[in-house]
Amino acid sequence: MELPPTRERIRKDLTLLLHHEANVPFGPCGYEELVRFSQFPSLYDYQIILVDVDCAYHVISFRPTQPNQLILLHEKGHYDVIFSLPRFFNKSYVCATCFQTYSNEGRHQCTKKIECGACRQKRVPRFPSRLPTASQSHPTLP
Repeated sequence: MELPPTRERIRKDLTLLLHHEANVPFGPCGYEELVRFSQFPSLYDYQIILVDVDCAYHVISFRPTQPNQLILLHEKGHYDVIFSLPRFFNKSYVCATCFQTYSNEGRHQCTKKIECGACRQKRVPRFPSRLPTASQSHPTLP
């Protein structure tokens, strides 16, 4: 009788498949590899965001703002998933453009505002403080 695969085995298999399809060698991943993952078609609808603990919690995005975010925490060569930037930083909001944290809606003065192609008004996307639903769950990397 064959045992069902464990979560760890499924995660590892999916990770190996993603590495293979994105042509990224399996092993430690740095900025260059995250750029390559962000350009891979399976992750095209995802904005990969990295919070680098080793660089004073510097936040960097590997794609423009997308409908889905894959938020990774990097510390000492290991990655983990962050499900909510506002909760991680213990703030109500995080600007999705400049990653500045703030507590009161409408109080953030972003210098990197995006102009809408249709109405030409400036808008600043932001991360809400709610957790993602099950349909918005994030994939993981080792």
